[in-house]
Amino acid sequence: MFALFAAKKTWFALFPGFFMLTGFCALCRGVAHSSRVLKAYRHGMATEGKVVSIEKDPLYAGQKGMKAPWIFKYTFTVNGVERAGSFSTLDNLVRTRSAGEPIWVLYLSKHPSASTIYPPLA
Repeated sequence: MFALFAAKKTWFALFPGFFMLTGFCALCRGVAHSSRVLKAYRHGMATEGKVVSIEKDPLYAGQKGMKAPWIFKYTFTVNGVERAGSFSTLDNLVRTRSAGEPIWVLYLSKHPSASTIYPPLA
């Protein structure tokens, strides 16, 4: 019986480790994404793009008391291939843009998926 009780304690000890590992992976992914966006600002190539859509994040649409972030989607062309990008923000300044409007996009020549708009909206 004591061995069964000890096994249960060990099982519960794994839960904090699981959450720590998940949090660490999310942190690494966020840092990598931010690093790519900053590299696009510093060393990126400029090209013309266009706004595809600006909409409220549907994940937050039904929650009361929370301000839903805006999702800003855009497209741009690199070497004849159309690419897409997006970012989310809580700033209502994105509403000053409209679908189809031209914008400047900065992207990394080696990794065109790493892109951002210029000048930044938020």
